[in-house]
Amino acid sequence: MYGCRMKWDIGFKAYYHSEDIDECLDQNGGCNKICHNVYGGFFCSCPPGYRLHSDGRTCTAEPRTTLLTEKSGEFDSNSLSKDTSYDHEWTIVAEVGYVIALSFSHFSTIAWFDCGITFVKIYTGNEEFGPFCGDLHLTNLPAIIQSTSNVMTIRYAGHIYSKDGRVKAVYNITGN
Repeated sequence: MYGCRMKWDIGFKAYYHSEDIDECLDQNGGCNKICHNVYGGFFCSCPPGYRLHSDGRTCTAEPRTTLLTEKSGEFDSNSLSKDTSYDHEWTIVAEVGYVIALSFSHFSTIAWFDCGITFVKIYTGNEEFGPFCGDLHLTNLPAIIQSTSNVMTIRYAGHIYSKDGRVKAVYNITGN
């Protein structure tokens, strides 16, 4: 005999049933764009032209990029299409060994929440300039922003209400 048998442990049956809860029905699962219900959970995604942040719930407009490779030129935010996404990047690329000098000829954006909605940032090498926002007089901006590498990116983060703002700049590529 291997142990005592009681009359109540002769047999046991159990049935398991799981039921999915659709988290997307409650405030879209916390997703600010698209919520996908899957068995046992959910996930958020973004429509084309948007990217999902590391929080896994927030989508923001992916900046559109204009590539500039001429030795000199200008760009103007007034030339952008006025849809609901005003994020745009201009990336200036020079040959290796060359540098880029940038200066603004016009600068006006809406200054909300300490440059939180509409601003301009400039990235070059390991350096970052800005954010710049508001109706800045050109004397409040650096006269010339010089790159430390052969690539410079100017990010204009806008908002649907920033259509009256304007950012215009000129650039020159020179040998280092």
